[in-house]
Amino acid sequence: MLRKKLQVKDKPISIFNLPEELKGITSELEPISEDTECLIAFHTSEDQLFGEFEKLMKEYKIGNIWWFCYPKKSSKKYKGSDLSRDTYMNGFTDYGFRSVRQVSLSDDWTATRMRKTEEVKK
Repeated sequence: MLRKKLQVKDKPISIFNLPEELKGITSELEPISEDTECLIAFHTSEDQLFGEFEKLMKEYKIGNIWWFCYPKKSSKKYKGSDLSRDTYMNGFTDYGFRSVRQVSLSDDWTATRMRKTEEVKK
């Protein structure tokens, strides 16, 4: 299910902060490393996201597939999360990234694919 929704075919997937309720969506977890080609990172607060952001950005290479996930505003489980699409966009543009796609993962989670601005076709 996860590979299909995020259009990731045969690349190894590294998942960061996978929420307990989504552990059944994939069994193909890889640790984050210099070989990471596809990263899916989950965050529930601005502090969590930006506290880990620079560490994650150091691993990015042109051509990587990176998805960042945050709770939907309508989520009952993550009510009160201070993350939103706008929070992500503002933080990522400061580092030269742009949102290129969004998908719904569940009733609680939205995923946004980010790419370096120079990789985005105009």
